[in-house]
Amino acid sequence: EFHVLADAGRKLGELHTGYEDVHEYPISFEEGGWEPANGMSPEAWFRVEEHPMRHPGKGRQKKDQSKIIYNGQITVQNIPEKAYDYVVNGKSAIAWVMERQRIKTDKKSGIVNDANRFAVETMQDPAYPLRLLAKVITVSLETVGVVDTLRDITFQEAGQ
Repeated sequence: EFHVLADAGRKLGELHTGYEDVHEYPISFEEGGWEPANGMSPEAWFRVEEHPMRHPGKGRQKKDQSKIIYNGQITVQNIPEKAYDYVVNGKSAIAWVMERQRIKTDKKSGIVNDANRFAVETMQDPAYPLRLLAKVITVSLETVGVVDTLRDITFQEAGQ
């Protein structure tokens, strides 16, 4: 039992600390894609906006979590429902990425947190927010897979 738990912990630790190195989930697109269209620069094509990425649907209508509207040009589709089962502090990891990869100005300080600037200046890749989303889908699916392997284990009490 110890070795099963230790192995699962090691896998999860490597997966979560090395999330930048995991393969990107092979996302498909309802609109847009990896190549800029209409003569747009990569910076404009992949630009995340002030409004966070979102799932299609209006008002109280149930949102379609198999799709994410990334920006005005790009809509990702066919996201596995199981990827949303990996939850951190009450939100799926995917929801965290969707919320954080945008432009946001802190009201008190006026400091602008711009995921686009980070993508271009630090990562040298204007598609970084989209690539991060694809990697977090992979991490989420693999995390759920590791955790699922632990569900069927019956543990003995100490001393038995």
